[in-house]
Amino acid sequence: MNIDALEYRNLQSLEEAEAAWLIEKNGYPEDEAAGLDNTNYRFTHAPHLFYGAFAGNELVGYIMSTQAASPLVTHESMSQHDPQGSTVCVHSVQDIKL
Repeated sequence: MNIDALEYRNLQSLEEAEAAWLIEKNGYPEDEAAGLDNTNYRFTHAPHLFYGAFAGNELVGYIMSTQAASPLVTHESMSQHDPQGSTVCVHSVQDIKL
């Protein structure tokens, strides 16, 4: 697959967030992968920071992030989304093997 042929955009639905979670679940060890509840929370609260790469209608990669008020990314700052925060916490960058 040619990377230039991919479409890059924000995820637009919980179904797309679930597709990202499936990529997450298959790409990380079980103790490191975000759960579906966390994935849905991040999509629901920070959809502008949940970006996907699409081959046609298929999600093939994503970046999942939230915002925090803390100037440093810590476990605590990543536990919830602060819409007023100026720090972007990147939780996951993942793709399927194309």
